[in-house]
Amino acid sequence: MKKIIISTIAICFVFCISWMAQIAIAADKYEPDESRAQANILMLNDQVPAHQNIPGYEWRQFHDFDHQGDQDWVIFYAHDRDTPYTISVTDAGKSCDAVIEIYDAIGTLVKKTDDRVEEQDERAEWICTQKGYYYAKISQYDPNKYGADTGYTLMLYQPIGTFGAFIKGKVNPVVSKALMTTDGKGEAITLPNGNFFMPHQAGSFTLTASAAGYSPVSMPIAPSEISTLDVTVELAGTTTPTTYALTISKSGSGAVTSSPSGISCGSDCSESYASDTSVTLTATPDSGYTFSGWSGDSDCSDGVVTMNAARNCEAVFVADNPMPQSLTVNAYFDKSSYTTKDKLLFTVDVVGNISSDLYVAIFVPAGNAYDYYTMTELNTLAGRNEIVPYRLNLAPAEQFSKLFMDVFLSGVFAGSYAGCGVAVTPGAEPLDTGKWIDYDCQWITISN
Repeated sequence: MKKIIISTIAICFVFCISWMAQIAIAADKYEPDESRAQANILMLNDQVPAHQNIPGYEWRQFHDFDHQGDQDWVIFYAHDRDTPYTISVTDAGKSCDAVIEIYDAIGTLVKKTDDRVEEQDERAEWICTQKGYYYAKISQYDPNKYGADTGYTLMLYQPIGTFGAFIKGKVNPVVSKALMTTDGKGEAITLPNGNFFMPHQAGSFTLTASAAGYSPVSMPIAPSEISTLDVTVELAGTTTPTTYALTISKSGSGAVTSSPSGISCGSDCSESYASDTSVTLTATPDSGYTFSGWSGDSDCSDGVVTMNAARNCEAVFVADNPMPQSLTVNAYFDKSSYTTKDKLLFTVDVVGNISSDLYVAIFVPAGNAYDYYTMTELNTLAGRNEIVPYRLNLAPAEQFSKLFMDVFLSGVFAGSYAGCGVAVTPGAEPLDTGKWIDYDCQWITISN
């Protein structure tokens, strides 16, 4: 049977949504933090009790979800050191079920975790393989739950890190989000007041400050064991910052503007911005059109672009009711039954005129429930029971077909398996069946 009834795959994708009356609470002190452009700095917690009393070193943050759909964004810097980082949500309120998502500087999702249990700690453990700025978004699994009993504590730490010393200081003139690093692989980002706090190992090192519009400045440091080193860094004379071009194109009829200003497309569809500038794009459809989303570079998908490379973004405007809106997902194997000596082919087609995100999963029976593995953009299996999109924001006119598996079955356990494709509204939570546009699952059997 081509289509599997929704109650079958709901075992893997869906949990019941409960509703409750909301009790208004005050916004936490980090608001507004609804986007990457508004992300607050999350400092590394070194878990040394003596250091956690250093004035200004906020080793943990207290948040809550104070309105419907509330999101809490933070920014941090990670080294390429093959050392695991952990972002943890603890002290969750009885109505808090936090979802943690980690994105790189261009907006690519690198980790997502959620146990879908309220009043439960949540941890996203991730090994950095490329140094740079990273963002974390904390949101409610059920965006309709907010208010009282949705608070939580947020921390960033290295589970195997060893920090005997501590460096704190300030840059002059005051620069927010300047990068402070050492050859001992220390890392910190300056706060809006120019202060920075860095757990570190003891010894002799070089501290380097890098800030947009300034030449990098380095100075020797020698933090001691179980001590705090206080330093002031004088930024060097200004230099011409590196700039990158942001180019806007459009399909359909509408206008695009930017913040900071520069793009007014219409007439001005290209502008250069200093490196690491966060540019928010606003699309306004003309009469008779609707804005349906962004395409182009992956960083364009949410309309917030980080300018650490040249970017090309397309605003997609669709004529109101030009034709019936439809999308069909077809998933199929080349056969319905296999032996462990066979070769298996699994393909997913998407045909239609609606933008969508595509998720592809291979389901494996396990007792009375199911394990599932989703496909990543790199055509590999993601972690067990991790919901990872294969393709984000398929364009309305894109006719998509992909052979996902072309493998011999030697070594595969006998049993029943299913391959599924699910197309959801762009940016929607894939577990929310109300946002599913179409899906298709095909079951197979494998015997020895």
